[in-house]
Amino acid sequence: WPLTHLLALTIVFTFMRRAAPIFGDNNAIFVATGVAPYILAMYPSRTTSTAVDAHKSVLMFPAIRPFDLMLARAVVETLAAFSVVILFVSIVYVFDAEILPNDHIVAAGAIFATIYLSIAFGLLSASIIAIFNFWQTGHAILLVFIYLSSGIFFPIESASETTRSILWFNPLAHCVEWLRSAYYPGYG
Repeated sequence: WPLTHLLALTIVFTFMRRAAPIFGDNNAIFVATGVAPYILAMYPSRTTSTAVDAHKSVLMFPAIRPFDLMLARAVVETLAAFSVVILFVSIVYVFDAEILPNDHIVAAGAIFATIYLSIAFGLLSASIIAIFNFWQTGHAILLVFIYLSSGIFFPIESASETTRSILWFNPLAHCVEWLRSAYYPGYG
């Protein structure tokens, strides 16, 4: 599902805005550098936050604690998200698109910061869900809001000053801009 998500959005925005690129020369790169951090953040966060509820029966074993379940889900989903990004880059690279960043160190920093954010948000949400079960729905709604306000489909700098000052409260927006700065010199 994450690979389909990434491919579908990239293809749609590549062909939809072909005449007027969103930013730079290639919409596929712009959209992919926005969607990839979201995928690296959303999937691990969501499954980490629901790990205890989804695997309650495993807690019957005395050696396993709720934190173990959350950490295991975070590791599995992070590896899956990495696999999806690597597979996506490989597919795009086969089609001769310049998908590799200009600055690999900056890209790696952005990716690891996004994963850290994802796991931290998942653990925080799991703690809140343990107290208030309705937060499971709140977490899902918040992920949709984060999706729409993280600058995936538009450069945050193109927004008005008031909108920009609000969007900067979204931590994923920083991760998206950070990753894009590895692709576009002087971006962000």
